[in-house]
Amino acid sequence: MTIGTVHALQGAERPIVIFSPVYSKHADGGFIDASPSMLNVTVSRAQNSCLVFGDMDVMSAAKAGSPRAILADFLFASEKNALEFAVEPREDLKQGSSQIQMLRDAAGHDAFLLDALSGAGRRYTIVSPWVIVSTMERVGILAAFEAAIQRGAKVDVFADPLLNQGQAPDGLTRWKP
Repeated sequence: MTIGTVHALQGAERPIVIFSPVYSKHADGGFIDASPSMLNVTVSRAQNSCLVFGDMDVMSAAKAGSPRAILADFLFASEKNALEFAVEPREDLKQGSSQIQMLRDAAGHDAFLLDALSGAGRRYTIVSPWVIVSTMERVGILAAFEAAIQRGAKVDVFADPLLNQGQAPDGLTRWKP
């Protein structure tokens, strides 16, 4: 299994590729169109299936002829391309008085994470290909992890190991297990 950005698929094929454009209708999503070869790598590396998960408005609102529009034409050509599933209620998201929040940038992400870790939670599971240890250390998230663990919380972080090895081009030292 390979998890990461489209760059992780360069020169490789996989039976199934799962792609998320990450953006929602609240953001442009134009980065996908910046390099037609990027989206080509995404779909052409799938041997059997390429599944696209995300806000399909990002695809349908694309400029005609753009990589996103070409993908949208294919995706929306047949109703058979849509996955059918029942949306199950998420009671865990309704607990307490907190509201679901849209995180739009790194600063908002960091502030949200620091706030969540300072609460009374007993278990935190963080899944992101973009979690970088040097950044977490710089903004205080590692210290917040330690404080949560000290009070008995369990913290699991799943990240892209390639982002956390050795010296980065920007000179920051990244965690190396």
